Amino acid sequence: PPLADRVEWAVFSLLSTAGPLPEAAFYDRISTLFVGHDLPDEALVQACLDSYRSQDSTSDLLATSDDLLRRSQEHTELLAALAGGGHRMGMRVWLSRQQIGRRLGPGVLGDVLDERERHAYLGGISRSTAELEEVDCVWYVRGKLAFLFEVEWTAMLGDPLLRKHARIAPDDRIVRFLVIPPDRTELARYKLARSPPLR
Repeated sequence: PPLADRVEWAVFSLLSTAGPLPEAAFYDRISTLFVGHDLPDEALVQACLDSYRSQDSTSDLLATSDDLLRRSQEHTELLAALAGGGHRMGMRVWLSRQQIGRRLGPGVLGDVLDERERHAYLGGISRSTAELEEVDCVWYVRGKLAFLFEVEWTAMLGDPLLRKHARIAPDDRIVRFLVIPPDRTELARYKLARSPPLR
């Protein structure tokens, strides 16, 4: 994974597991996690910290309000909302196999799909069928157009952009969306501004 994504995960992990800690102790711990050519610049660490620190944090006590279980549930609910939106637009919907088993209410996320959608073949959208199957949510009209949605609660863009979508051939009939929470917007912009491959 790109250094920026590894630094982001380290910042979140430290804030979520170490409990409230002074800003100086936070920087000391982060500096022990990355050495040599992996040493991040202070601006990147600060951008990650700004994205994950809670509103109540001070320089004496840093904490995060991000919770993995809550973010996971939000992710599932957003995918269900996207599927509903695609259906309301009169389109077919695909949800990746990694997502359809997630708990949603009394059932699972896959319950929002009809039988044909659960067993759809995506070859009519693109020749990159295996890669399309990994996309979180796809709205499509076979042979005409498709909207691809990647839903992330972090600003870690390496996997969705550089791994998944780099393998999906460009096509004027395919429109791609990256969906992130508002509190990750500035960090995502920071990473995009500093990384030509991500741009």
